[in-house]
Amino acid sequence: KTDTSSPSPAVDDIVSSFQSVHGCMLFGTVNGVLGAIADLDKAQYKLLLGVQSALNGVIKGIGGLEHSKWREFHNDRKVCPAKGFIDGDLIESFLDLKREDMNRVVELYNDELSKSKDEIQEDAPKPLLTVENLVKIVEELSRIK
Repeated sequence: KTDTSSPSPAVDDIVSSFQSVHGCMLFGTVNGVLGAIADLDKAQYKLLLGVQSALNGVIKGIGGLEHSKWREFHNDRKVCPAKGFIDGDLIESFLDLKREDMNRVVELYNDELSKSKDEIQEDAPKPLLTVENLVKIVEELSRIK
């Protein structure tokens, strides 16, 4: 069960840090895609990377295609995984989930954070997230684009 008690001050700091995300650059492509690039600090990036990973574990793509596979680079010679960026569309999809799936995402994130020893997550914010905190973070990020 996901902890919904009041968050620690450190979690409040993390949540409020997303209010200061700025430096957004909008871009468009010849295919009609619009996107935004925003500056994130290291803690924000690592938190969102963990959330993105948890979302990949909960959300199943159309036809069973994993979101990470859909975002891979493909050409005639090679296939490369997408790495080094946060997929804002995937992060925003958190807001469309049922409450039970939101709980599962937060649970997966907190579980991975508590047992992770790799370089990506080792200095990620250690306070455990709640669904309410993650909703605030995603809503704040949605506001900047």
